[in-house]
Amino acid sequence: MVKAVTSQKKAHKSPQFRKELLILTVLLFVLGGIYVLYSRAAIGRYAYNASTNTPSGRLFSDDSPLNQAIPGDVRYLPDGQTRLKAAGLPAASSLLEWSVPVFHADANTPKAVVWCYVYTCDEISKTPVPVPSGVFKQRGGDGHVTIIDTSTRKIYSYWIWKDCTLTWNWIGAQWCPGSAGVASIDGNGVGGGTNVAGLAGGIVRTYEIEQGVIDHALTFSTSTTCKGEPYYPALHSDGTTADQTTCIPIGSRIQLDPSINVDAIPGITQLEKIVARALQKYGAYADDTGGIFGIGVEFDRTGRNVYQKAGAST
Repeated sequence: MVKAVTSQKKAHKSPQFRKELLILTVLLFVLGGIYVLYSRAAIGRYAYNASTNTPSGRLFSDDSPLNQAIPGDVRYLPDGQTRLKAAGLPAASSLLEWSVPVFHADANTPKAVVWCYVYTCDEISKTPVPVPSGVFKQRGGDGHVTIIDTSTRKIYSYWIWKDCTLTWNWIGAQWCPGSAGVASIDGNGVGGGTNVAGLAGGIVRTYEIEQGVIDHALTFSTSTTCKGEPYYPALHSDGTTADQTTCIPIGSRIQLDPSINVDAIPGITQLEKIVARALQKYGAYADDTGGIFGIGVEFDRTGRNVYQKAGAST
């Protein structure tokens, strides 16, 4: 059974966070709850894997909401079953249309001027930022791109990425995304993303599937997000569901019941096992409103068919 574990309204204003949780069972039922989480100082880690030519290693500090394991004494929301049943489970992920391309940058990466045409991104527009050659956007309508710069230890997140060299813009930008976010990969990852919640990171990475372990919380979208304020660690919400008894707040966290023996599930693939174990230990945050209940994944640029070899059908 899956359990949800995180979120609080305006929690970023206090070092002590009251979390409201949701839970999903294997039978697609849910419970939920509240617990208190205290901030702890920690050091982030991130490495460059030369053998695969892609960045690897867990992003953000150990006290990031994305990197904290769910405590064993969490309590659950009484109406959690109703909320998750309305979310359109079971979970799914599009490995082509909606997966996010992640690119690596370093001190030698070319820099370009980026200007956001929907929402302002002053922090990025003030100076050229690294944009590797061959960058392409997510195939789905959101057009996300993520660039991780190991030389400055920053992660850049873009929404509706597009080339604007053929159109006029007043600052002469080369790339014109709809919005952009930047965060330190040694920080907590809150506020640097271009998903609605503002979380940078939290997607399934190809190197994690190859190594067999995901050591952070995931993110997911659902069509039944609550209208109103987000829950910590989300900073924004685009929820549309007014009925607060049948929706999931942006920033809510779900968890797969850790008592389930994942290996004993008939027909489960290696990919599903890896994701399921991450959901048992770290859970997943609601970070966007979408057409289906879907988990965020990285676009496979390795050429090794990582997801398919681990059991994905597409």
